[in-house]
This record gives sequence, structure tokens and C-alpha cells, in this order.
Amino acid sequence: MAFQTNVLRGGEWVTETINLQAVLKANSSTSGHKKPRPLKAPQCGILTRTVVESHLVGSIHPVRLRSPQQNDVAFIGDHDVRICELRRDGQLKEIARKSDFGSRIRNSCVVGSFYITEDNNTESGIPASMADDDDPLPHISSSAPQGSESEAPPQWLMLVLECGDCVFLFLRRGLDGRLEFVTSRFPSPREQLVYPGFHLAIDPSSRYVALACAQDYFVVCELESVDKLGQAARRNESLRPVLSIRPRSVQGVIHKITFLYPRPGDDHHVILLLVIVKNGRSRMVIYEWALGDDLRLVLAEEKQGHRMPVENQMPVLIIPLTVRSAFIAISPEQVAVCTEVLHGSPNFECVELQNPAPTPNHHGREEPLWTAWSRPFRLAPYFKTKDCIYLAREDGVVIFIEADWENPLDRSTFMKTFDSNISRAFTCLFDEHADVLVLGSDSGPGAIWKVAARQPLVLVGTLPNWSPAVDFATTDEFASWNQEVGAAGNKMLPWKDRTFRKPDRVFATSGHGKKGSITEYRYGLTAGIGLDLDYGTDIKEAWLFAPKRLGSQEGFHLILSMPDCSGLLQISRDFSQAQEVTSDNSGYDLSSPTLALAHSGSLLVQVTKESIALLGPDKSIRFRYEDVLPCAIGLEVSDACIMDGLEVIDVSQALADQTRDVEGLEVSAIDAIASIVCAWGAIVMGTRSGEVVKITDNGVKYEKFGMTAARLSCVHLSQQVEPTVLLSCDKSLVLLRGHAVGNALFDSDRLEDKLRIWPVDASNLAAAAPPVDFGIAVDLPFENHDTTPILMTSGSNILLAELEHQPRPAHRHLPVGGTPMKVIYSQHLQCLVIAVSKEEHKPTLMFMDPDTGKDIGRPTDRKTNTAIDFIPGLGRAGDRIYGLTEWDFKKDGNLWRYILVSTKDGRLIVVSTAKGETRDDKASHIRYWVQFQKKGYNRPVYSVVGYEEGLVYCVGQTIYWDVLDTAEKKLKTIKSFELGSPATSLRITNGKLMALSSRESLEVIDHSAGGDEGMAQTHVDPKTRNAIHMIEVAGTQPEDPLGSITLLADRDCGVAGLWVPWQTPGKDCEPVFEAELQASIRRFRRGRTRPMWEQSQHIPKYGRLASTVDDAEILGISLDGSMQHFTFLNTDTWRLLRFIQNVAMTNEELYPYTHQRVDDYNEFDPEPRPDRGFEMHVDGDMLRRCLEKRALERLLSWPEHEGRFIELLNAVDEGRRATGLRVPDGREQHFKMAYDILDYFLRPVL
Repeated sequence: MAFQTNVLRGGEWVTETINLQAVLKANSSTSGHKKPRPLKAPQCGILTRTVVESHLVGSIHPVRLRSPQQNDVAFIGDHDVRICELRRDGQLKEIARKSDFGSRIRNSCVVGSFYITEDNNTESGIPASMADDDDPLPHISSSAPQGSESEAPPQWLMLVLECGDCVFLFLRRGLDGRLEFVTSRFPSPREQLVYPGFHLAIDPSSRYVALACAQDYFVVCELESVDKLGQAARRNESLRPVLSIRPRSVQGVIHKITFLYPRPGDDHHVILLLVIVKNGRSRMVIYEWALGDDLRLVLAEEKQGHRMPVENQMPVLIIPLTVRSAFIAISPEQVAVCTEVLHGSPNFECVELQNPAPTPNHHGREEPLWTAWSRPFRLAPYFKTKDCIYLAREDGVVIFIEADWENPLDRSTFMKTFDSNISRAFTCLFDEHADVLVLGSDSGPGAIWKVAARQPLVLVGTLPNWSPAVDFATTDEFASWNQEVGAAGNKMLPWKDRTFRKPDRVFATSGHGKKGSITEYRYGLTAGIGLDLDYGTDIKEAWLFAPKRLGSQEGFHLILSMPDCSGLLQISRDFSQAQEVTSDNSGYDLSSPTLALAHSGSLLVQVTKESIALLGPDKSIRFRYEDVLPCAIGLEVSDACIMDGLEVIDVSQALADQTRDVEGLEVSAIDAIASIVCAWGAIVMGTRSGEVVKITDNGVKYEKFGMTAARLSCVHLSQQVEPTVLLSCDKSLVLLRGHAVGNALFDSDRLEDKLRIWPVDASNLAAAAPPVDFGIAVDLPFENHDTTPILMTSGSNILLAELEHQPRPAHRHLPVGGTPMKVIYSQHLQCLVIAVSKEEHKPTLMFMDPDTGKDIGRPTDRKTNTAIDFIPGLGRAGDRIYGLTEWDFKKDGNLWRYILVSTKDGRLIVVSTAKGETRDDKASHIRYWVQFQKKGYNRPVYSVVGYEEGLVYCVGQTIYWDVLDTAEKKLKTIKSFELGSPATSLRITNGKLMALSSRESLEVIDHSAGGDEGMAQTHVDPKTRNAIHMIEVAGTQPEDPLGSITLLADRDCGVAGLWVPWQTPGKDCEPVFEAELQASIRRFRRGRTRPMWEQSQHIPKYGRLASTVDDAEILGISLDGSMQHFTFLNTDTWRLLRFIQNVAMTNEELYPYTHQRVDDYNEFDPEPRPDRGFEMHVDGDMLRRCLEKRALERLLSWPEHEGRFIELLNAVDEGRRATGLRVPDGREQHFKMAYDILDYFLRPVL
């Protein structure tokens, strides 16, 4: 029996005749073999950690946190405090950092003061306490390093956290010589207060501090004198900075709060000023008392105060003056000086300041505002009758204001229009001969300027800042977790079959206006280039040293090894001159390439391919190999290592036929070995294929660092205990460190044992890092002990640089001349495509070469093929690009590549591109023009995504599904769908459209289920979220495309993982996990960014789930410039890590300010509960603190906790990892395994 039916063949419905018996037979033969797909949501956890910290600064304070003689400055961010030291050269050097507050830092101030005497010494100027207060206070906790050096500085730093707690801190050195924070915590004064610390002010004597809410309440705290706190710190006693507190309610909004200066000779007089707004009117209220008065009586009643003039009722700044207890009220409309504040009605006198026109740094449409002020340091008698202020405006203008007793505002002087925006983070630092202005910015990098008397202003440094960051891209060719073929045409290989590859690069949009740039995210050690010398001939290796020979000229010798010979340069002491020296009078062997060179006592040993030269103080001797080693006749030395006792190890061609297998590594003794050094009590060799081999008494180990020859250098510097070992491979330089004799080179549990070195030219921060062929440390007399001189070769160039010791972001900034809004990396064009808002907010496209930073795009008129300023549809003032993506249009076996652009003014633009070269310099460029355009929408086109034969885009709240008609060369809308809010992100998965709306979160739409002209919603997020972006990742079964998880971020700092039940239309998405971060994620990207040496080590294990088929990293960027990394865990590993976190949340060492207090551990249950919510989240930043402090043993000291911890540890990887640890004395091995697991999950990603 046969019948006809419609079937789908090749994407089209056709009519076929089908035999019923054949159908039944086929069904019966396959029914027993097919297994139904799982319909349950996957169960897994998520681990988040910060891989790049934000450098956005909220405030800057000059503060003597160590001693009066050390010029420190505190940079306060949202979640961290960085302490830097102002050096003599005007540069700021970071000396300490603290980021374990667990709550956002709402406000900060400096407690204590110091003044400058006639001989430029600084002394404390803090009055002693006059009275004690017996008011009961909440518990105050303090932490001081045990056994640390007993000393206390003249000033402390006070922080107010968002939870309401106050933290007092200073720095001192511990027994190990490292700087440590000494902290004291004062809990929130009153639970009913909402956001205490919204306003913060401290009086000039540093004995009272006022914390105010946004409205209704303020609190005054009496502080202990810094002298007494210092005495307690020297005795290692518990610190009690707050003596008493007193809240006061007010009626209205607290607009400003500050303390005014008392008159000279009346230092015990305290004056508190509040500006309170009620019913649209402002009143200034004064509370005054004497030092030691009872605050209960002082604040017993609410004062009405005096009404402020209309022009000054909403001041943006209140600046107290040191003369006449006056203050300056700076409002958008007027600047006025207020005097007579203590006697009757205050007197407001309008003054004129030098106020230049808005600068190009101004971003707003209204007049720029004055944002910050700072008082410079002067001799103590100066402030008795005079005052001076630096006042900063948001667009970079700074003026200098002077006041005296007779005239509270004597004059104002325009200083300069600085080439940066200025935020509230603005201050003036003390220098012996000048004022040092530190200009923080919230839209790009800041600056450090030195202002000397009667001298031009000098730029001495920059403040790194890469916020705001609204988008980023990686050079990964794949866009999804299971994409079969990438944009470059390569197939996605499963992680088990992957090979070594060059790490992907990461580029983010940064800054605003003129300071807008593309920032390449890099991490490692910065090497500031100080000398760049072009020798003219390619150099393989180089050595720089001070000669010890008698009669040698003053300066340094630079030995250069080239492919066929060596060279010698005489360098002057100041590195200003270089002169080449011939071999006739040098004593060196310059006829063949140098392989090794080192000092041994008074001798200098040079090993070349033909001889060994010994250079003494008064003579030199040279030995040819055939003269001292008869067996070496006819052989060639390829490399050498100089050890103690003048022992020389060489590798010769006689060993070329000898091979051996080292743990799977095939090593040829001559063909493979490229370099050899002796370090850490072992022989370390670099191979020509990029491996590093370490040979010790315990065996042989190796690790791959690249694809080209690995060239090692080892130098024992006179001022360092450990040797400095540098490795050059793949044109990059790596520092190997932290390897004691008993610590295996490649099994270290230290996170920073291998660090990439980034050579940086301070004069050109946009330049790419130069390719490094060889690097070696140099033992030179150097004043700066915080850096190490290193010598590098790059082609024919010789670079001498200062290598920093502490790793940090080493970002590269590529200016774009506007505000970058979107960025993608085009594999087809091999460049960055950037949406930029130029002057007058005119949007355009920019095609940037990521290596040079140049714009290689050429907007072209399609009809005339001539250059134009903007392609049609772009360049309209006030418009903005909302969507930017690539589109590979496929039809009838043909492929066209386009770029899709959607705009605020309701345009959808399809852009074509073509590569070419200019006629003049043959430089490559990219022409681009409009291929298609849809316009006329009266609502913005928020997002767009392309598929093989068409595209989908969101106009307002409407989704349109278009196809491209190649015959008519037009985009035709075939279907539409109404959303509840605009879609911020679109993607097509499993033939369905996934739309992320700004209010309703994720919606899955089936374009084939709504009839001929409509679409139907099949799945939706059951929870409403203010969603921003999403990315799809593999679930617990990477081989199943229906088991993927959609990771989405919202504006409330939340991240959620949703599983879509594809097989059950109409069913809601199911949550898998949720997490709360410190900042909202603006964009997700995937990328294979790990360094080469991490790629072989970081295969999925310890319960880590691969995020994609090829195990790429999942990264997310926040507006403040920080970057998060996301790792997915199976349930066994999640239980272990979440158990550690639950216990840690009660530990003061790991959560010093937000830990939960547990009175009875018998009542505390830290067992994780798989709730598919926030309990599934593991805080990787906490795990990092636990690893760095080696805190597991102390954390799990409770017997029940340790027992459960061992049970959970034994369950990791189904117990395979714990084999052999289940013994009575296996406690130490269990903790070692736990640290190995933490180290594995926290390895570097960039």
C-alpha cells in the first residue's frame, strides 16, 4: 500500500509517494535503538573571578600612612584601596593594595594632619583629647599583624562601606619586611539609618567626623586622638578610634555637610555646617561646640538655620576656608563667599572667577561644572592669615584661588586647560619644590602634573584608566560554543584533539570624547624601555656589563652575538654614546658567535662556537676547543652554560644521533636544544620547538611555551637571592620565577610563577610590544630596587629596559579620536571594526589595524567610487550606532560577507567591504560602502543578527524577520513579532530566535509557528530581569546541542544560567544557577586567551566542565573596565568549593568586614544546597584569598567541618584524584590536593 505526502527535502516541501510497509518496517527497526533525549535541565555550578581589576578611582587622598617622611597617596575605588608612593621623579609607585572589604566603598577621608616646618620637615599637628566619653559603643574589631613592627603614622585612612561600617587603617611593616594593613572596624552606628556615609566630613582637628544619610539623619562621631591611637598601636593593643556617637534627625534632604575652620587661637572650636533642602528651598544650619562637649547636649534639638540665596541654594561644592570661618559656595549659576556664619545672618558675596569657555573635553550640552578642589601644602604660619585652593572643572580647566583675612577671595588665576576630564578624584601632593596635581578621570586616563613657581607646567605621568568599557571583542574566529566551522574557515576541534595555538587577543572600547580609545587587555610585568639602539645587523643574543679589567675605559661593554661573528660596543656611563671596538685590542673572541658570557670572581668568561676566552684584570687568555679537547676536533659547539667553578657544559654535533624519550617528548640532543642554563640546582634546556626541559636528580620534566626556539638566560644579580631566568619564545619574553630547589619547575602551586613581560615605550603607549628575540637580566648599579634592568634584542635593535617586579595590567591604548561604542573583530578583514561617535555626536565606522592602531578604512561612494566623509546613513549629528555585527549571506552555494549596522535614528545599513592598497605608499586599506539600507523607521533599531539567507532586527519593540531578494537586491520583511520591550541582544539557536529584551529577559521565538506572517513565542524566562547581554555555553553534555545553557547578565549586577526545554514548546526556561557580582556585565565573549604554557596544563579536570566544544574561556566586561571569568562546575566540585565558601563567610580572616558571626558552630550548617539559585555560585576572588593566605587548615579547624571537607574532596572526579589519600595520616595530602584544585581553577587567563 502506498500513499502521497508532503516531506521537507533540502529546505523545501515536496510531494513524495511512500510505501506504508517500508515506513512500518523502518520504524520497527529503529525503535529499539533510539534513546529518548533527556528532558531535565542540567545541574551545575558557576565560579566567577576577577581577572582584570578596575582602575576607576572615586577619590584621591594625600595621606602619611607610614610615617611623616614618606609621601603616600591613597587611590580609593569602588571595591579596593591602592596606596602609592610619590617618588622623586614624580612617578607614583604602588606599594600596597587592599580589596577584601566585601562591600562597596561609599566614602572616605583622612584622619589626622601634618604641617610643613621651615626646614621642609613634616610634623604631626593633632591636638590631644580633652575629655573622655563613657557612652556605650558597639563592638569595635581591629586587626594588626602579629609580631609586626610597633610604629604608627600621623594619619589614618577612614572608609565608609555601603553596609554602613567604618574602617580605619594604616600601614606598617611586618617581621618579613612586607607592608601590611592595620585595620579597625566600627560597625554601622544605627540599623535604621539608610546609606550612612552618603556624605562624610571630618573637622580640622580630626577629632570629630560626621556621617550623613541622603536625607533625614546624620551622625557625629567623636574620635580618639591619633597620638593615643599611635601609642595603642605601638603596644599592639586593640584600637578604638571612635569614642562616642550621636545621631540627629533633620527634616529634609541633606545636600551638603562639612566642618568649617575655627578662628586662629580657637583650635578647640568645632563648627559643623549642613545644607538642608526642604520644599524646594535650602537652609544652612550651623552646629557649634567645644572640643570634649557632650554631643547629646550639642545635638539635642534640631536647628532651623538660615535660608540661602536662590543663586546659591544648590551648591555643587562647599569649600571651607582657613580664614574667618568662611566658605566658598560654588553653584552652577554663581560663585559666592559666605562670611559671618556664626553671628546673625550669613553674608553671601558674589565673586567672579576666571571661567574659560567649555573645552573640547566637555561632553554635556550644559555648561561644564566645577567638580573638585584641593588645598596645596604650605608652611604652617601661612594658613593663619591666608589660604589657597586649586579648583578643577570637569572639562579639564584648573584655576588657583587665593584668599586672605581681609579679602576672603583675593584673586583667581587660570592655570591650564589639561587634556583630560577631571572627576571628583583630584588632589594636590606635596613636593619639595613644586605642587603636584593628580587629575583623576572617569572617562579615560588621568594625569600627573608638576606645578613649580614661575615655571611651565610639566607632565610627569599618567593615571591608567580604561573605563567606561561598554563593549569588547576577542580575535577568536568562533562565535558560538559548538560552531562547526569558524570565520577563518577552520573546523572547531574538540578540546581532546586541540593543538597548541597563539592566544587570542582582547580589545575593549574605553574612554569618552577626545580620550576615547580601544584598549588591548594585557597582563604581566611591564618593562619600561629606556634605551633603543639600532645596530644595523640582526642580533641573536647580547650581554651588558661593567668591565673589571685594568685600563678599561669608563662605561659598559656590550657584547653582541650575530649569526657568524660577535661585536663589541663601548657604552658611556650615561648611555648617551656608543662606540664599536675591534677585536685587536679588546681581548674578546669576536670572530665567531658568542654562546655564553659571565663573571666568575675577577675573571670574565666568554664561550664562543670556536673557543673559550678568559679575561682577567691585566691580561686575557683564549683556548680553542681542539687544543684542550682532542675529542672535539671537527665538532661544533651549539650552546653553553657557565656554572660556578668555571665549568662549561656544551652540546656538540657528536650527540646528534642520540635521542631519548622524556615523558612523551622526543628530544634530539643537538637538533632540538636551542639553549641551556643552570638554575635552581638543575639543568634547564630550551628546545627548538618551544619546550623547556628541566633535569634534576628527581627526573626530567618539560613544558611547552611556544612554537619557535626557546632561548633561556639566567643571571644571579647581586641584590637578589633567586636567579633571574628569562625565556624568549614566539617573539615574546617570559619571566620564570618562584622556583626553589625543592619546588618542581612545572608543578608550582603559585599563580604567578610564569609571567609575560611587556616592553613598553612610555613615549608611545599605543605602540605594539616589540618582538623580542632574546632577553637577559643585567647586573648594573641601580638606584631603584623595585625594578631589574634587562637587555633585549629585537631584530637589529638593542633595548635596555626597567623590569617591574609586581605583575599588573599592561594594557595598550589605541586612540580613536571619539567615543567608541561598539567593536568587533573581522577574521575576513583581519582588523577591528569600531563604531565611533565623532564630534557633534556623529556616528561612523572605523577599521583599525590591531598591530599599528591605524584607521585603514576608506568610506566610499558606491556609485562614483570616490572617497567621502561618511557613508550614507551615518554621520548625522545626534545619531548613534546601536548594533554592529558581521553577516555571511549564503545562497545557491555563493557567499557574500557584509557588516550590519543599526542606528538610533531608525536605520539598518548593510555595508560591503573590499581590500586594496594606496598608490602612494602601497599601504593596505579597506574600502567600504552601503550595499543595502532600510530607513524610515520612527524608532531606533536596537539590535540585529544575520543568518544564511536573511537577517533579524528589532525596531523599537518589534522583531522583523527579513530575507534578501538577490533578484531585486532588496531586503523584504516576511514576518514580525511584538515584544514587551526592546531587544538588546539577538541570536539564532537550533533554528529559533533568542531575543533578550530589556525588561522581560529571555524570549525564544519560533518563526515557523506563527503562520505566514507571524511568529510565536515558545519559551520565556520565568523571572523578569533588566537584561543586557547573553551568550550560549555548553551544558553538562557538550555533545548534545539541546543541553546548552544560556548565560545572561542584567543591570542589577546579576548573572543567570537558563536552560531552554527545546523539546517542549510552551514550557518556561529553567534556571540552572544565579550569581551576584560587584559590577554589571555589559558584554560576554568567548576566547582562547590562555598563554601557550597554560594550554597544555588546563584541560578539563577536577570537575570543571568545558564551556565550549573546544574549551574556550568565557569572559565578561563591566562598565568600570573590570573583566570577569566564568567557569562551570559539576555538582561534586561545586559542593566542595561552595562548602569552603560557606565556612569562609564566617571567617574574619577572609571576610574581615562582612563575615557572619557564629556563636555556636554546632548550630551552623555550611552544607551546600542545590537550589538552582545563588547557592550555585562560587566566589573565585574569595578562593584566591584563601589560596594566597594558605588558609584552608585554619578555616577548617572545626573537626566536623574538616571531616565533611575530606568527604567532599574524595568525591571530586569520582574519587580518582583521592586514590591513596584515604589513610589515617593523609590530612596533609588532602589539603595539598585542595590547594592544587584551587590553583588549577585560578590559573591566569590572559
